[in-house]
Amino acid sequence: MNLKHLFLLHLQKLRLTVHSEVRKICQDVGRQIRMDLTEDAISVIAELAWKKMRVIGQDLEHFAK
Repeated sequence: MNLKHLFLLHLQKLRLTVHSEVRKICQDVGRQIRMDLTEDAISVIAELAWKKMRVIGQDLEHFAK
């Protein structure tokens, strides 16, 4: 495997982890407020969190240069 392939695998693992953790948080909060969130809603929230984290990461990389 080349470096680019390893980077993409790592990125996919990070994304899955973020989605998994957001799902857990949404389920916990949903139980606390007695509200069930649909899988679609959870997926949208997770994707927004992932994209925001990517933007922040890029900003930090540019700031470091």
